[in-house]
Amino acid sequence: MGTLRARIAVCPVVCWALLSLGACGAPDSSAIAATAAAPGLEALTSTACALAPAFSPTTTSYVLTCRLTAATADLTPVASDGATLTLDGKPLASGQATSVDLPNLGTNTAHTLVLTANGAVKTYVVVPVRGLAAQEAYVKASNPVKDVMFGWSVAISGDTLVASAYGEGGATAGINGDQSVQTLARSGAAYVFVRKGGVWTQQAYLKASNPIHNGFFGYSVAIDGDLLAISGLDQSAAHGVDGVQLNTEVTATAAVYVFTRDGAGAWSQTAYIKPTEGSLGDGYVSVALSGTTLVVGDFLANVDGKAGAGSAHVYVLNGGKWTEQATLHASNPDADDSFGGRVAISGDTIAIGATGEASAAAGIDGNQSDNSKPNAGAVYVFDRSGTTWSQSAYIKASNPDANDLFAYVALAGDTLLVGAPQEESATKGVNGDQTDNSIASAATCCGGAGAAYVFTRRDGSWQQEAYLKASNTGDSGAGFGFTVATTGAVAVVGAYWESSGATGINGDETLASTLAQTKAYGVSGAAYVFVKGANGWEQQAFLKASDTQRSGYFGTGVAISADTVVVAGDYESGSSAGINGDQTQLNTPLSGAVYVFH
Repeated sequence: MGTLRARIAVCPVVCWALLSLGACGAPDSSAIAATAAAPGLEALTSTACALAPAFSPTTTSYVLTCRLTAATADLTPVASDGATLTLDGKPLASGQATSVDLPNLGTNTAHTLVLTANGAVKTYVVVPVRGLAAQEAYVKASNPVKDVMFGWSVAISGDTLVASAYGEGGATAGINGDQSVQTLARSGAAYVFVRKGGVWTQQAYLKASNPIHNGFFGYSVAIDGDLLAISGLDQSAAHGVDGVQLNTEVTATAAVYVFTRDGAGAWSQTAYIKPTEGSLGDGYVSVALSGTTLVVGDFLANVDGKAGAGSAHVYVLNGGKWTEQATLHASNPDADDSFGGRVAISGDTIAIGATGEASAAAGIDGNQSDNSKPNAGAVYVFDRSGTTWSQSAYIKASNPDANDLFAYVALAGDTLLVGAPQEESATKGVNGDQTDNSIASAATCCGGAGAAYVFTRRDGSWQQEAYLKASNTGDSGAGFGFTVATTGAVAVVGAYWESSGATGINGDETLASTLAQTKAYGVSGAAYVFVKGANGWEQQAFLKASDTQRSGYFGTGVAISADTVVVAGDYESGSSAGINGDQTQLNTPLSGAVYVFH
């Protein structure tokens, strides 16, 4: 048993997948021989978690892989007649389901199951873990073309995934038109994929109802259930909801297209929205959906004569008709604050980022009047009571600094995740030293190493709960925090300028540690998954593309729904089309790809 315990003690959590192949933690032949004469279990099952390897009477070492958000694992052993069982020294009846706590992330807690019969003893070891099992799909557009950047914006809701390619050049308007006519450069497109039985298929190819050259349809996408919102540009003079879509204007302005899916899985465009206030809608807008509430952020909006102060619009769906419910401004609008560059919504709460906000305040509801740190960034939280929206919090990083861009938001219930992709601390992991600004902004792109911040709301008040950094902080310009997503208990942070040459889940992060390797792999990109456990937030996974490339930009988009994590690399160069195609043919630069982990 000493040999078996030693093997379990040194096997890291990340090797659970190898256990299913017998590569880590399996008992050696001497251990099997020593226990072969003892009576054994007849069955070992779990209803909520996956047992690896599959149960066998001669196998005494198992890993129980459970959902990312699970707190406990269930286990039911069945013993031979007359045998007694103990789990971690406590009696357990044969056939009785029991619950064991999942370990804190980064640890490896083994549970010992002992079967005794007629004086003979047989011992089993079960190691429960939380984690992403594997990459489930490698997703490409059905019409991959050079420079379309498929995956620029991604969103997922349950078993439906949306990915945009805002550089796509299709000339056909509407839904499921001819994809081969690529004569309207950068008009943009979005693709809907659905999962059934673990298999993904493309459900729809979406275009604007009035596509234009340089329309960039798909600049931002959001989905909730059967509602989908996509932003882009058009040349109509319309304002408000469902105006005339004729492209009669010289200057392109922002537009949002809403699509609805029926019970048969067919999509149709059900709304066309143009901002109504003054000069709003002059450029790209971000979108977010929660239920039947849509938020549209316009970071170029002119507010009280302050160009680029930014604004956001809230629309609600009532009786099949969208109406504008509110226009939101920052409590301290200033020129070029870019309020609305990123928006997020969950129920009756909206979070809006302003990358250009310059206050030196730290934490919650500090002094907004100090403009001594340009582009430090800020986040504004608004809450709805009835039909009225009001600002309820002004949130800053705990270590604000100029050019950190603290503004990239994700929201789930009472959890707010904010990315600051140009933050410069060299610390690693969770809640490290925030005062170290030794990773200076890169000369070519994207600022410092980056950071992300978790805030939680309790009794109506927000407080910072965690300060997240990459486990391999060290790249100047890694962009950690440029994209973020959260379910509340899980946080995903993209770092599209990370330069490791690792592949897949929890690969070797150290490949980015030397100048030669950085030059070799360039900007392959990465994403990091953090889970809130009993001891707070801990990193659970380091994700890379299955076809890591020098300029894949893996991490330009991230999304999460339940236990499915989506990461996009819009500079990926694969030439295949559809789902799980050939990843070795890299003849289509910037065609883009999306990777699904489950």
